[in-house]
Amino acid sequence: MNTHNKTFAIGMVFLTALALLALAAGLTYAQGSGPGPAVDAEPHGVAATAPGAIPIQGRLTNASGNPLSGTFSIMFRLYETDIGGTAVCTDTRSVSVASGLFSDYMDHCYDDISGQKLWLGVQVESDPEMTPRQVIMPVPYAISLVPGAVISTTGYPALHVESTSSSGRALRAYASATSGTNYGVVGASFSPNGYGGYFYNDDNGMGLYGRGGPGVIGEGYGPLGAHGVVGRAGAFGAGVKGEGNISSYGGWFTSTDFVALYVTSNREDNTDAIVLDGAKDGGIDFSVTNDGDVKQALASNGLVKAGVNANCGTSIGITTRSFNNVGGTIVVTGTATGQCTINFGFDVFNRYYVATSASSTARFVSCYTSIGSPNELYCRNWDAVGTSQDGAIMVLVY
Repeated sequence: MNTHNKTFAIGMVFLTALALLALAAGLTYAQGSGPGPAVDAEPHGVAATAPGAIPIQGRLTNASGNPLSGTFSIMFRLYETDIGGTAVCTDTRSVSVASGLFSDYMDHCYDDISGQKLWLGVQVESDPEMTPRQVIMPVPYAISLVPGAVISTTGYPALHVESTSSSGRALRAYASATSGTNYGVVGASFSPNGYGGYFYNDDNGMGLYGRGGPGVIGEGYGPLGAHGVVGRAGAFGAGVKGEGNISSYGGWFTSTDFVALYVTSNREDNTDAIVLDGAKDGGIDFSVTNDGDVKQALASNGLVKAGVNANCGTSIGITTRSFNNVGGTIVVTGTATGQCTINFGFDVFNRYYVATSASSTARFVSCYTSIGSPNELYCRNWDAVGTSQDGAIMVLVY
């Protein structure tokens, strides 16, 4: 069996999505100190990418301490323990040694390194792996970048992450546990005017996209004025936009003891504070103005489903004007003096409706429906003494 001694130094340089992490360490197995690690300088900036290989330099001697020359098969292993365990990364290299000195690297380990504590194991040819393993000591800046570390600054920003790829992701975070309440990203602000998370898009795209069940949840804690989600937009933009498919909701708001949805508009005129647009028929379903007025386009299917102004009487069953957002044609038929039936073309039996007299001779109107004819209202127009009077009535169905 050949017995080799060595003095070596290792350096580790790799770039993750968050930070450049440099690790370096030194260990002496034979007498004397080995050369320090040599790491080529890389340009700084977003476009600079550090190599994924780990440079290793060392001095190889025989058992008597004499330097060796030649080509040797050396296996480098990284472990998460100093004794035993399974290597998280292994690389076997054919290393050229001159007068005992060599400079090489181990490759393909960047996916196995996440800031954890590591030890290097070295095996030369058929010799057993040398002991003890060498702990890889971080350089000072890298200590602040291990998992759980806090990056703090009084400047702006504390961390800048950027991707120039057309399909890239500048920052990706996973909470990989399949149970419990966990979070991929948590943002917090301690200022009453601050934001726990601030997302924007400068080119008419989405500032924040949430997908899941639900995609975005906002909770406000503290005194009145604490908001879970705040959306602001410029001209023709949307502060908060929700989209749902056939079995989901574009927006869902609930409250156990206060306001589920609170909307304000800073416009001084009586403009729309809330607009609901189903977009199916191209018209606004209904809107609520700053003064609390509810508006609906006649052709839209909003709060009111149908309305009719009809002349009700023995020989007059005339519809002067009407709208029907459910579908179908409204038909009015005169049945007796001051009486008529109004067929809306859809079931009105379980709906709310209101009716009023629009006649100069009648003051009151009453309408009813029946299970046998659920599409029809039977209406009677009558005066102060209860006498039926021909004339106009107006009916709205909700």
